[in-house]
Amino acid sequence: MTDTTAIAGIAPTTEQPRAPGRRLAARNKRREPTPGAPQEAPQYESEELLAGGEEALILHREEVYRLRRTWTGKLILTK
Repeated sequence: MTDTTAIAGIAPTTEQPRAPGRRLAARNKRREPTPGAPQEAPQYESEELLAGGEEALILHREEVYRLRRTWTGKLILTK
């Protein structure tokens, strides 16, 4: 049997087909922590941030964000 890619002048590829999900696994690869950085993020109680109210304003890079408790008890952060 003759290889039709050789006849057409196209070199056959030796590349293996990519396994499904391989790109997702590489994208979600865990990065090593930055030297000198804290190992864990600081943790706050939502009641501390809300100070007993229903919302709190958070200043981040000269922008104001609003942390709000919904009527179902969940939190929403909006700009």
